[in-house]
Amino acid sequence: YELLALEGAGEFLETKCIRSLYIELYRQAGDEYREHGVRIRDTMRKFGYRCYVYDPWRVGFVPEKGISEAVNGLFLIDDVKSDKKIKSIICFIRSAADFNNPIGLVSSKIFSNTNVIVYRYHQYRLLSFESFADGVSIRECLSEKIYHEALKRSCPKGGSGTYVNLGANIGAFDIALNSVWSGCSVKGVSVEMNPWTCARLASNIHWNRLDARVLNAAVGPARGETSLDIAKTGPGQSLYHSVPDSRATAVNMIKLSDVPSPATPADCSAFFVRASSSRHLEQPDPNT
Repeated sequence: YELLALEGAGEFLETKCIRSLYIELYRQAGDEYREHGVRIRDTMRKFGYRCYVYDPWRVGFVPEKGISEAVNGLFLIDDVKSDKKIKSIICFIRSAADFNNPIGLVSSKIFSNTNVIVYRYHQYRLLSFESFADGVSIRECLSEKIYHEALKRSCPKGGSGTYVNLGANIGAFDIALNSVWSGCSVKGVSVEMNPWTCARLASNIHWNRLDARVLNAAVGPARGETSLDIAKTGPGQSLYHSVPDSRATAVNMIKLSDVPSPATPADCSAFFVRASSSRHLEQPDPNT
């Protein structure tokens, strides 16, 4: 009768008026009963519900991974956003150990309503608006250290180094570079097109007393203006996100050759371009 009842309640299940159901899936041994439970599970899955079964070892309900014994199923709406949030918090807790203030980071992430977090990395500090994915670039550059090997190899030998950072976001790469090149005198230019993100970048550069010039501009194939929604800030934002409508803010666009050199002579020890930015650059002049 369970399948008939579910079919009769199809409209309520489709519109998620039913928040949860507890259904007997497999009441005694035999393939016939097991297959019946599988059909119930698959029917509920079709309506967007996930099956959980009680695990006495964990003393709680866990996602069902196969109906093989007498069991009841607790069906809840399959909330993908909730699952992603839980996974992101778990990843955040793991990465927090790479910073000087892991307890403060985790408690701020879980309990703070503002989602404004200060990361402490060695002697450096980074202000992050987690709601706008600032933490993504921080974890890339400082937790996963995905650029550290390249930075070590490009570390200048002469005691001083220069760099240009396009698509700088809030300055996590600037911190990573200064950390790896700690024995050098470093000068840089950091370019970020989103004015709101650029304000956080300038704050972090100033807060850590880095010798870097901050430039608010989009780097593209021609000089002019582009438009973007500055509220949709994030490390993946690029010229592809231009929005010519009422939400848009005009942003100055310059060519790669317009980006100032951090020092003279103009040679750079490191040139960092975030992937979403590099698609818009003109082919550089080999003689420049």
